[in-house]
Amino acid sequence: MEYKDYYAVLEVPRGASQDEIKRAYRKLARRFHPDVSQEADAEERFKAVQEAYEVLKDPEKRAAYDQLGQGWRGGQSFRPPPDWGANFEFEGAGGDGSRTLRVTVPAGVTEGQVIRLAGQGRGGEGAAGDLYLQVRLRPDPRFELDGRDVTSTLPVAPWEAALGATVPAPTLGGDVELRIPAGARGGQKLRLRGRGLPGDPPGDAYVVLKIVLPPADTPRARELYEAMRRELAFDPRAADRS
Repeated sequence: MEYKDYYAVLEVPRGASQDEIKRAYRKLARRFHPDVSQEADAEERFKAVQEAYEVLKDPEKRAAYDQLGQGWRGGQSFRPPPDWGANFEFEGAGGDGSRTLRVTVPAGVTEGQVIRLAGQGRGGEGAAGDLYLQVRLRPDPRFELDGRDVTSTLPVAPWEAALGATVPAPTLGGDVELRIPAGARGGQKLRLRGRGLPGDPPGDAYVVLKIVLPPADTPRARELYEAMRRELAFDPRAADRS
């Protein structure tokens, strides 16, 4: 395939800063967006700009691209790892493409991180090159990831929020006992230091409280709700009117 000079696509020098790359991308994306551009090749140019920015915006991807691309010039034919020019995702095959590699994934690996496998790339006239694997993290319905920090939602009963309680809370390493302070509010975020992804330093785990009301689906439950309405001087909208 043909080597793609992503710096040329974004019209920036190879030593451009991340801010310069971001500004160039925004400028060109507006210029070539198919919905607004009148240029004949706008759609192709827009895709090329997106592809280039996807690699150069990330320092680790950019470093891998720079290393792979040393010595190549635009228009030359070269043999990159699988799918390099498409979206920087790699399959777990190297060399001639007929074998599978067992890769040790380090603890605390993050989205987009590049793992280098020395000597496992395609062979040419000389020694085989290196294979670069980009990590994609599979989504988990329980956790949201932001760098090394993770966030989860914890359902709590009204009395647990009002009176305080100690309840099990999910983390990447399993449930831990979390102390909920008295007077906690729905949407309040509690921090568990060092319970996120491993690293130096490790990330933190954040637990967002979600107050769940018990249903008034029995006579006794309705009776309790009626008693609360009569005996508690509580107006949830009072703060909005003050």
